Order: sequence, then C-alpha cells, then structure tokens
Amino acid sequence: VFYGNKFFGESGLYYSALIAGLADTDAITISMAKFALLEDKLILAANVIVTATLSNMAVKLGIVFLKGSKKTGNLVGYSFGSVVLLGILYISLNGKISSLLSRTCLYNRYMKSSSPTIPNLPPSWREGSL
Repeated sequence: VFYGNKFFGESGLYYSALIAGLADTDAITISMAKFALLEDKLILAANVIVTATLSNMAVKLGIVFLKGSKKTGNLVGYSFGSVVLLGILYISLNGKISSLLSRTCLYNRYMKSSSPTIPNLPPSWREGSL
C-alpha cells in the first residue's frame, strides 16, 4: 500500500487493493485504516477497502463456479452479483455524496460562526439554495 501510493498515487491504492483482495482483505483493511488516520482521507480508504472486498468476492465466486455444483454457482452468483453491484454503486456515488457533505459542513460552519458575513461565500451556499 505504501509503495502503491508513493509511486502511483491514489490509483496505486486501488491496484494494491485489487491484488491484495485476491488473497485476503484483512491486511488492506488495516493498512487503509492507518492511512486514513495519518492522511485524513477516510472516503478514499473506504473506497479502497470496498475494492479489495469486491476483488476477494470475485475470487471466491470463481472457486464456487469451478468446484461447486451448478445450483450452488447460480445461488452464490446471484448473491455476490447483488453485493458487487452495490459496491460499485457505493464507489461511484461516494465522490458525489462526499462533495455534497463537505459543502453542507462548510455551510453549517458558516451559519454558526460569530462573524455575520464572509465576503467570498459562493451564491450556491447561501441559505435555502442547498
């Protein structure tokens, strides 16, 4: 994780998650928990952990299809497929939700501040426009 981030940036974290998820998700989860504390990038860490989990699930699904019966493969395929779709949806919407939350937090901080006006507040952050 350290070298993936150092040499490839955020995309390196995702590649590390895909590779680490092939075997297990414990190591990447612990690494990203520490990374989020040090770097203050909680949303990135959550996305990387979800990516590792999806990678791990893909491996398990492959094992079920190779070693299990057709009925078991179908049952696990439908179950894992729904989880994979939710994971992909989570990662894709997470950036949009986080930007909305950061705007809301900044707006709330502005409204509770002791100074009555901040001259450069964008019009979209004014009361009633969120």
